[in-house]
Formats: sequence, C-alpha cells, structure tokens
Amino acid sequence: MVAQGYFKPFSYDGKSFGPWRFVIILEFNDDGKIVREIDWINYTPRENFLGGKDINTLGRVK
Repeated sequence: MVAQGYFKPFSYDGKSFGPWRFVIILEFNDDGKIVREIDWINYTPRENFLGGKDINTLGRVK
C-alpha cells in the first residue's frame, strides 16, 4: 500500500514550517500486520540549501 499527502504548515518555537509532502509505503503479511514501512518526507525545501524549485509548494499543496 502507498499513501501520499502533505503536512499542513505550522509554527514551532516562533518559526514557520511546511507544507511538507510525504509518501509512506507499507508492506503487510498474511495476517494483515505491517511488516515493513518506508517513509519519505520532504522536510526542508531544496531551495534552502541547493537552489531549485520548492516541490512542497507545487501542485495541490499550497
């Protein structure tokens, strides 16, 4: 199963963060229990360190 979405913008310690896109990949066994989980979260926009587009604000995420 694959889930994707984004964490809405929020403030912490006086600083603004988000939105952050995420993808979660889950693998289940025959009993329906999760046996493997892979998470990808784009915490910090690429442009802050390497330049380029901030993919957190492209498409549906505003």
